Amino acid sequence: MTYSTSRLTAVGSAIGLTYGSILIGGVTTFAAASIFGGLGIDLASRPSLRLLLNTLMLQGVTFGGVALLYLRIRNRDFDFVPFTIPDGRDFAVIVVGIFALLGLLLGTSVILSALGIKSAENQIVTVGEQNPAVFLLLIPLSFLLVGPGEELLFRGLVQGILRETLHPTRAIMLASALFASIHLFSLNGEGS
Repeated sequence: MTYSTSRLTAVGSAIGLTYGSILIGGVTTFAAASIFGGLGIDLASRPSLRLLLNTLMLQGVTFGGVALLYLRIRNRDFDFVPFTIPDGRDFAVIVVGIFALLGLLLGTSVILSALGIKSAENQIVTVGEQNPAVFLLLIPLSFLLVGPGEELLFRGLVQGILRETLHPTRAIMLASALFASIHLFSLNGEGS
């Protein structure tokens, strides 16, 4: 296999893992929702329960499950997905990064508002506005399922596959673009 062919294979694998996971997650969530429906639980009238089910099935079960299955099929051990305990420097980067992102968000919001441009809203915000208790549920889910599932799949596996044949900066940018692309579907409103 030539270097350019292995690059195409890596990019194809990354794209396949990204959208394949979404597809498998959709099927898994539909199956779970069907079970709830069979038990007489109407998820359409219970957005909080629907959000919990989507989070559990997509980020918890599917993202982590697909990543582990891929590692097993490719005969790779868990060392392929780098994992370290954050040190003091890592925490400093996290804190600075959070404040930088908040500043960027604030600046972007001010500019968009001044230009009269309405931004899209995540569907979770809409559900949370109707039932604020959803936000309390999302806090532990974000730490226990969403973060680990997404990081394992995208930063661990997808970025790792790309890093084997692409420059690290390109691998990070492509993995980030794939990650961002799956979130476009959760936006709604005038700005979407």
